[in-house]
Amino acid sequence: MEKREQILTKKGYDFFEVSSSFQKSIRRSIEDDAMYWATELIESNFERYLWKRMFVMVSEDIGLANGDLPRQFHSLHYSYEFLKKTKAKEYKLPIYHCVLLLVRSSKSRLIDWAHGRYQDGYYFRENDKEIPEYALDMHTRKGKSFGRGIEYFFSDGCKLGNKADIEGEQEYHDWCKDRWTDREWCKEVKQKRIEMENRQNNQQSLLM
Repeated sequence: MEKREQILTKKGYDFFEVSSSFQKSIRRSIEDDAMYWATELIESNFERYLWKRMFVMVSEDIGLANGDLPRQFHSLHYSYEFLKKTKAKEYKLPIYHCVLLLVRSSKSRLIDWAHGRYQDGYYFRENDKEIPEYALDMHTRKGKSFGRGIEYFFSDGCKLGNKADIEGEQEYHDWCKDRWTDREWCKEVKQKRIEMENRQNNQQSLLM
């Protein structure tokens, strides 16, 4: 194995050991250690690296255990960039905010294990999958050759697993099914759309 050049932090720690200590502290939810090692990276001018590591951890160590965390992280990273650009002395606050979010969040390694199983295992599959029957609808050439149209889409193509109970969804579904399976209605809609687009284009040409 190629030997890496040793990089030292401000207090003389090995950089890679600090990085490992930081991530392992996050995984174990050891708050004091995580904050300590984050500060060592910050004071050693490794803020950019620290953000990269934390964004990895959002998926690698938290994942589906906290589905709102990616949105929070992007918002806080934006705040960090804005505060730093405007030379606000408090610009490091979003970093610590993110460290605490990671430490205190519920955790799961599922995403990383799934990545390993499907990404790293891609080249070692004994049997490749066949295209499933349910995928062959009007959006594919083979589906069209089977004569599968909008009726098939509503009976099979738009089936949902783990379906949530959302108020109003069935009403909208029924409206679309009634209209989209009515060929005459679809022709009228297409014609009206063309007429409106032509009218709009004519109006725009008059203004030019």
